[in-house]
Amino acid sequence: LWGGFAQDELVVALAARSLGDEVELLWVQTLSQRRGQRWASQLMDAWLSNAKHNHSRAFLEVHERNKSALQLYTHLGFQPVG
Repeated sequence: LWGGFAQDELVVALAARSLGDEVELLWVQTLSQRRGQRWASQLMDAWLSNAKHNHSRAFLEVHERNKSALQLYTHLGFQPVG
């Protein structure tokens, strides 16, 4: 579990699990009033940097209707597989 804070407030969090040499992003959530301020992007940048040192591949699943998540993941370098 990873988190990003502003003062004492948890603004963004993500959960992931290690699957041997791979790591799966389970979810990312940002407080609604903080969306659009790059909190998720910055947290995921840090998480991905860590994941690259410890795993050969990071992956996730996202529903095709979740346009904001698709945009974020594409910006971070994730590519559709299926």
